[in-house]
Amino acid sequence: MPNNRKVSPDKLLSLREEIKNHSNAQDEKAKNAVQELEAHMDIVEEMDTNEKFSLYATLAKYFRNINHYDKCASYSRRAINLAKRLDKAHTGILIDTYLDYAGLEREYGQSADARILLAKLLQLLETKEWGDPLSFGLTFSNLGKVYLDEENSQLGIFQLENALKYFRKVCGHTHPIIAETIQAISEASIEMEDYSRAMSLNQELLEAFQKENNNVQAAKTLLRTGEIYYYIDLKKARDSIVESLSLLKDLYKTSHLDIAKAYLMLAELEENVGELPRAIAYYKQSLSQLEDICKADHYLIVYTYSKLGSLTLQINDLDSAKGYLEKGLSLSTKFPEIRLRFLMQSGKVYSNLNMHEQAATKYLEFLKDLKGERRTNSRGYAGILQDTAFSLLKLNNLEEAADYYAKALSVYEGLKGNYQKEMDQIHNRLAYCFENIQDGDMQKAALHMEEGIELLGDERTEETLKNKERIEMSYTGG
Repeated sequence: MPNNRKVSPDKLLSLREEIKNHSNAQDEKAKNAVQELEAHMDIVEEMDTNEKFSLYATLAKYFRNINHYDKCASYSRRAINLAKRLDKAHTGILIDTYLDYAGLEREYGQSADARILLAKLLQLLETKEWGDPLSFGLTFSNLGKVYLDEENSQLGIFQLENALKYFRKVCGHTHPIIAETIQAISEASIEMEDYSRAMSLNQELLEAFQKENNNVQAAKTLLRTGEIYYYIDLKKARDSIVESLSLLKDLYKTSHLDIAKAYLMLAELEENVGELPRAIAYYKQSLSQLEDICKADHYLIVYTYSKLGSLTLQINDLDSAKGYLEKGLSLSTKFPEIRLRFLMQSGKVYSNLNMHEQAATKYLEFLKDLKGERRTNSRGYAGILQDTAFSLLKLNNLEEAADYYAKALSVYEGLKGNYQKEMDQIHNRLAYCFENIQDGDMQKAALHMEEGIELLGDERTEETLKNKERIEMSYTGG
C-alpha cells in the first residue's frame, strides 16, 4: 500500500545508505529501506540529477544482488539515461551500473543487448576522457565474453586481448584478473586451433608465477599447459601434467581437488592412446582423492565411476565393471545424461554375465528415459534395441523380444549406410521368435528367414540355408 506521508530528500538519501550497507546481506533493514524508497519515487523524480542517479543506481545494484531481472533492468535504464547530465564524480558508479546491467543481460541470454550496452559504455568512457585503464579493461573483457557467448571467437579474442593490454597497465603480471583473461583467450584460441597463441600466453604466465615462487599457481598453470599440449603433443602433455602433479602433492600433502583433476587428466590421456590398464589405475587414484574431499554424489565422482565401469567392461573385467556401474548408478540421480550411460553399460555387463533379467531391466529403463528424435534414429539406438530384445529372448519372453527386434529393424531400415549383416541377424532372431512362441507362427518365421537370406546374398551360409529349409518344411507341413 503506498505511503502518502511526505518525506524529505535527505531521508531518501539516508535510505540509500541503509540499502548500500545491507544489500549484500539481503536482510530486513535493506528490504524495508527499498520498499520505503520505492514508495516515494514521485519525490525521487523531483530531486537533483546526481542524487536521482545515485538512488536509481543503488536500487539497480540491490536488485542485481537478489537476481530480480525486471527491477534491476528498469532502475539500470533510468540511471543510464541520466549519464549525459551527470557530474564526472559519478562516472565510477555509472561504469559499475553499465557493467552490472550488461552482466545481467548476459546471464539471461540477451547477448545482443549486452553488446549494445558495452559499446555505449566504451563510447562514454572515450567522451568523458576517462583515464582509468581498469574500467576500459573490464569493458573490453565483458565485450569479449559476449562475443564468445555468440560463438564469435575471433572478435572475442580480439576484445579480450584489448582488455589484457589495459589490465597490464594497472595490474601485476600474476594478478587474478590477468590470469583469468589469459585463460579465456587460451580456451578460445584452442577452439580456433590456434595452439601457439594459447601456449605462448600460458608459458608467459607460468614463468611469472615461477619467478614469484608461487608454486600453487605454477602447478595449476602447468595443468593448463598440459591441456593445450593434449591437442598437439601427447608426450609433452603427459610431462606437464606429471610435473604439476609432483608439485601439487608436495604442496598439499593430502587429498585435494587439483590432485584429483591431474589424475583425471592423465587417465583421459592414457585412455586416448589405448592404454586402458594405466587409464584405469589413474581413474582409481582420482576417485580416491575425490571421495576424500567431495560429497558422494559430486559430478566428478559419478563421472569417474562411469569411466571405470566403461573401461573395465572393455577389458572384460566384468566383476569390477559390475561393481563400479552399480555404485555409480546409485549416485547418478541428479545427472540424467550420465545415468543413461550407466544403464546402458550395466545392461551389457549383466548380459555378459548371463544375468539376463537384470540386463533386460536396465535396457528397458534406458529406453524409457531416452528422449529426442536424433537419438532414436541412430545405429547406437538400434543396437540397444537389439540388446534389449536378446535379453528378453534369453528369458523366453519371445513376443516382447520380437517387438524390440522389429523396432531395431525399423531403425536400421531408415538409416543411411550398409547394415545388411545387422538386419540379417535381426531377421534370423525374429524367425526364431516366431517359430518358438506359443502356437508358433511359421509363416512369419519363414518370411523373416527369406528376408535375411536375401540381404546376405552371396554371404549366405550352409547353416542359414538349412534353417530356411527346416522352417519352410514346418510351415508347409512337410
